[in-house]
Amino acid sequence: MNIAQDVKEAASAPQDDWGRLVTAIEFAQARAPWLATAGMMVPRADAAVLVDRIGDGDHRLTAAWPVTEPGQADLEKLAREAIEERRGLVSFAEDEEPGLEAGAGHSHLAYPIILGDTVPGAAAFSISSRDPVDINAAMRSIQWSLAWIRDVLQQSGTTGTGPTIEVLEILADLLGPTDFQAASHAFVIRLCSRFGLERASLGFRKRKSTVVSTISNSASFGRRMNLVRLTEQAMDEAIDQERAILFPARDKDSGVIRRCHERLSQEQDGTGILTLPLVDDGEILGAAPGKCERQAALAARH
Repeated sequence: MNIAQDVKEAASAPQDDWGRLVTAIEFAQARAPWLATAGMMVPRADAAVLVDRIGDGDHRLTAAWPVTEPGQADLEKLAREAIEERRGLVSFAEDEEPGLEAGAGHSHLAYPIILGDTVPGAAAFSISSRDPVDINAAMRSIQWSLAWIRDVLQQSGTTGTGPTIEVLEILADLLGPTDFQAASHAFVIRLCSRFGLERASLGFRKRKSTVVSTISNSASFGRRMNLVRLTEQAMDEAIDQERAILFPARDKDSGVIRRCHERLSQEQDGTGILTLPLVDDGEILGAAPGKCERQAALAARH
């Protein structure tokens, strides 16, 4: 595999990275697009390396982003230290000018890939900040990104259908549409097809109430505006409690209010309802309910 060429292509065509990542048959094909994609997702990242021994006997540098980064050797060294110590590590660039303002400069972060008793690799990133808040945010993003690699490896070396891969496949679907409404529709359709839902809805909070923006099979709703209103109320119920709500409940959690979900279920002949608030960095943006036998609803506040 030509790592340099792969990384250059990834940097110039970020949408292609998602497609190459989720369709990779072997892990070797996924290394470069994964690292380039992770580099764009980790806040303030400007360089990254992947060190692993997957499919090989020794740990080695297997991907770099971008390929011309002069501090690559420092990142590789930190990644190897993270592998040896089996924990996340943070260091600061040593060759930067003295007297930088507080929080200015670069930090190097590394986190290992841990599978049971083995550590097959680690990734290291350089971010353009030394602020502890930025470092913590970047480290969380790195850990989330590495979950994809763990998921792949836990599927016996295939791409599999693990939960992290499903998330990436959904995100890949959203890169194709050219406008928000089309992307929203692709999102709810994917939820229905993947999880066997009769219907999925997406709504966003506007001031004190939620407005449904997309319904997977809106044609079947026709003029049943009462269903839309009940769906919006179920979204509000989940957002106001800041939690996912399932109806009927599988347990007797007396602390969860489900009145709106019960009314929505009754309106649809007793169907099951699951509503998931959409959260971005601790802020609820909306919600998505789904009708299952099975229905699901998603909602967001903004």
